[in-house]
Amino acid sequence: MGAHDKTLLAFYDLTVSPLSYDFLSFLVVAEEERLALGMTDLHLVIVPFESGVGHWNNTQFGLDHAMWRLNQVVIPLSQLLPSLSGFTHCSSREHARQIFNAGAGGIFPVDYSVDEPIERHHTGWSVLPAHRGQNLQHLRATPEARNYARQWLEEHSNGKLPVALTFREARFTNSRDTDHDAWSAFAHNLSNAGYFPFILRDIDTALQLPPPQFEGITFAPEGVFNLELRMGLYEESHISAFVANGPAQACFYNRNVRFIYLVTGDWLHDTPTPFNRIGIDYGETPPFCNRFQRWIWEEQSPEVLMKSFLSLDHDIIESRADGTYDSLLDPLPEYRLENPVLAQRFIQWMSANQASTPQELALAESCIEDTDKDGSRLLNSELAVQKVNELENAIKQHDSSRDLKELEDLANHSPEQLVSLGMAKEARGNFNEATELYARAIERGLNEPPVYYRIAIAFKNCNRLDEAIEVFEKMIRKGARSELVIFELGQLYAETKSPEQALEFYDYWREKGITSKDIENYCLNQRKLIS
Repeated sequence: MGAHDKTLLAFYDLTVSPLSYDFLSFLVVAEEERLALGMTDLHLVIVPFESGVGHWNNTQFGLDHAMWRLNQVVIPLSQLLPSLSGFTHCSSREHARQIFNAGAGGIFPVDYSVDEPIERHHTGWSVLPAHRGQNLQHLRATPEARNYARQWLEEHSNGKLPVALTFREARFTNSRDTDHDAWSAFAHNLSNAGYFPFILRDIDTALQLPPPQFEGITFAPEGVFNLELRMGLYEESHISAFVANGPAQACFYNRNVRFIYLVTGDWLHDTPTPFNRIGIDYGETPPFCNRFQRWIWEEQSPEVLMKSFLSLDHDIIESRADGTYDSLLDPLPEYRLENPVLAQRFIQWMSANQASTPQELALAESCIEDTDKDGSRLLNSELAVQKVNELENAIKQHDSSRDLKELEDLANHSPEQLVSLGMAKEARGNFNEATELYARAIERGLNEPPVYYRIAIAFKNCNRLDEAIEVFEKMIRKGARSELVIFELGQLYAETKSPEQALEFYDYWREKGITSKDIENYCLNQRKLIS
């Protein structure tokens, strides 16, 4: 690639960054850096992870699905940034190092290097500058995406105002999912009131038949599988409505999308809300939102949905009638908080949850200079976490001068650090110790599929096969049905029961659309042996 001195190189390093919608926070903060430096464009550099050291959230995916998420989520999301001049998906970390060394312009994140990668996907990094008055609504649908969106809506809406309803129907953390009964009643109420509601399902369910309670409501799978078209549909819709899900994040940073966002699951029910860790408290709308973008902190019900919709609908129509609409598209100053309040919020979250992470610590430090002495004192109590992070990185770089025992003895590990430490143990072949660390991470609230996957693999590698099977079966019952989980569990069945039972298991899931090259190769070879 031919970067010049007016191009900002933004390094999204998969060693420390997830293949998820959290990429958007990285993207808009990188854009802020570009603007601050006065550069003309931004070039995205995607840096691959090496085996065993990728961001812990990526470990739940097989290579096929990881590449699918990269190509269908991360790269398409980058196209929503108008200043993006291109991207490079590096073939290796050495390739990334060559680009880094040849770069004549700016580098993001600040102080990034290929040997010491820095993460900036934590949403707190976009919340913080928004509290300071920066406008982070940099994302836009492409003109062609809006053209196709208008074409689709003209064909389906019959001239009615369109309302986009986006579902969450995930394989994990189901308490955050869309309540079908509440949203079907809402959709029918909208239709009866003369609007055109249409539904974008979760990607894992988009090709299934609609639930029966949505009979007569239009579904739009086209928008589910094309992120540019999805954003075009949101911009062209009168109002969009979400529960807590990934696609909503794209709208947080787009001034042209009018939405209601229902906070769901643990985000709504836990005290304090986990949103505290990114600088948002219960009942608040984030500071990057404008007058027509609202967070709703209530349980899902047809009444709450319709009330919130009608309130926003009224304000949109009234502002357009009196000529004030365009003036209300900037983020609202009343959503902002002062730095001391934010610093205290980060610190209290870390202290109360014993879940300090390097990113939350860095966020607190970023605004601590304006806090009182109590705030500084509380922050100092968390500084040991920096040492944890340094030692963890040293382990990943195989620095023999560091002792793993030193890291183990440090108190107040966050769940994420326990997972990283467990992965370091696995890399050294200490699988029993790794299972203990993963179990502690789960006990401290990190109930996510990647952690269960790691503990199951550790059980398998220390020949605790029944325990590995139990974890994988639990993952499937809870909806974590990735091809990697299916493959590993089938292999365990083959070893502990019979190859025939493994084949039967794989056939069952193939019929449900879950398979992989590894599964197909195993089945093919095993059937040859049987015949």
